[in-house]
Amino acid sequence: MDSRATLVVAVPRNELISLNGRGHYMAVHRQTAALVDRGHMTARSARLPPFTEPVRLDVFVHYPAVARRRDVSNLMGTVKPLVDGFTRAGLLPDDDDAHLHGPFLHPAPEGVLRPAVGLLSTLADA
Repeated sequence: MDSRATLVVAVPRNELISLNGRGHYMAVHRQTAALVDRGHMTARSARLPPFTEPVRLDVFVHYPAVARRRDVSNLMGTVKPLVDGFTRAGLLPDDDDAHLHGPFLHPAPEGVLRPAVGLLSTLADA
């Protein structure tokens, strides 16, 4: 069965966790907990049925229009807690390799999303 779901998560700049960041461990812990909650609430409010088959997760990252080089893979520190929130909400049975392929991060095509920083998560049966 082919099923797809799209979740849009707007993450304020001050909540982003970059793999290049060097924040204090307690501050990073608070940010991580806030992102897990954000992922949980996003998944719950979407009222999607839970996925039971393995899922592929593609994440499209939109940045504000600023003439600067970007590296979407640095946002894996932001994406992983959101996925933990999706799992806590029951959307995914687990986020281990048997249930989740990815997350795969991509720059969003122009015009797809317009928040300050947006993550467009597409879940599909793998």
